Amino acid sequence: MKQVTFLAVLMSAWLLTLGAPLCQTVDPNQRFNQAAQLAAEKKYDKALDIWLDLRDKLDEKFRPNLHKALGLAYLKLMMYPQSWHHLIVYLRVKPDDKKADGWLRKVQWELSQNYYKARFQCRPLESEVVIGTGAKAVAYPCPLTWWFKPADYLITVQKAGFKTVTIPVTVSLENADKEYSVELEAEPTPVNPTPAPTTTATPVTKGPIKATALPPPTVVRLPESGGSKFIEWTLIVTGTAIAGAGGFLQWQAGQKNEELHDTFLDKDKLPSWKIAQNNYNKAFDNEVRSREIGAGVLYGIGGAVVVTGIIMLAVGGDGKGSTVSLSPTTFAGGTGAVVSWDF
Repeated sequence: MKQVTFLAVLMSAWLLTLGAPLCQTVDPNQRFNQAAQLAAEKKYDKALDIWLDLRDKLDEKFRPNLHKALGLAYLKLMMYPQSWHHLIVYLRVKPDDKKADGWLRKVQWELSQNYYKARFQCRPLESEVVIGTGAKAVAYPCPLTWWFKPADYLITVQKAGFKTVTIPVTVSLENADKEYSVELEAEPTPVNPTPAPTTTATPVTKGPIKATALPPPTVVRLPESGGSKFIEWTLIVTGTAIAGAGGFLQWQAGQKNEELHDTFLDKDKLPSWKIAQNNYNKAFDNEVRSREIGAGVLYGIGGAVVVTGIIMLAVGGDGKGSTVSLSPTTFAGGTGAVVSWDF
């Protein structure tokens, strides 16, 4: 009889790497608020990086607020063409926003001093026009109207599954408001060549054929089972149920976060955006964070229990049975459990 004590920290850490994106990754709404806080601190470039990353991740109903935020941030950075684009998109949905309309008027005045329009039409639909180069390049949906300073440009149009096209664009007073039409060609579908059939010539044997004795077949015997696996499977099922409870808690946290966001950030009932944001953050800490932490704990303990059952199945036994004890524990950066068993 051996006494084996297994600290299930390794498995807990491994499982927490799977659960971490669920319980630790900040959701898009929170990231939006973080960027708003950076903008309030006049760190507009850092706020832009977050907001641009959220363009395809934020819920559709919050997209207008994202365009408004981008329009203001670009205005503060004196990037007037970008500000104009996002404010135009926002005001199509919220035409009664007088403050945003005032921003747009200021941007249009700045653009009228030394910028000219160019228009892009693309086929197929959902193509993208890339504005800028290198790390600052941003893809915008086509059709697109854009303001440029007088100069020669190379503009890229792209779409997944089609060949990317780069066209020269000359912007000047003489060709202001010129329209460019771009049609992309589909990428050729790769064709796998069919290999030619191979034939094997059968040698002709002359004279009588001599019989050749074949070696005896090799018999591989598998080890027999070491007895009942009731405890092992009980651990696996129990651990799965615990981890499932963690998933349920995480789902509750997500639902509550959506509810808080609708209450504080999607309505105009509060005096200012900053007050709404502060109220949201306090409610999030009180009602969402605890569920996320609880989910992480359950993920770790459930994973430890599951892996214990798997290890016991792999190790096997002598058929005399085994006893198991489990006690939760914590460690720096995660949650685990100390598991002991005799076999």
